[in-house]
Amino acid sequence: MDLIARASVSMPLNIAEGFSRTSTKDYKRFLEMSIGSGFEIETQFIVAQRLRMITADELGDFLNRLSRLQRSIHALINT
Repeated sequence: MDLIARASVSMPLNIAEGFSRTSTKDYKRFLEMSIGSGFEIETQFIVAQRLRMITADELGDFLNRLSRLQRSIHALINT
């Protein structure tokens, strides 16, 4: 689960670092990296479910939350 923790911390850190940049292009690049970290987390949770470390219901709940977060980040990219 250390990989999940690393990627989970990476998401807000990329957003914060991107926000500090002076160009919109750099900011969007860091937002995109944050989304990439979200996909890493998604994959790790799918593997955890396949290894029966979490239930299918827990996976579904998590993926719904992650999807909402990624949609919010996409909205930031598109504004």
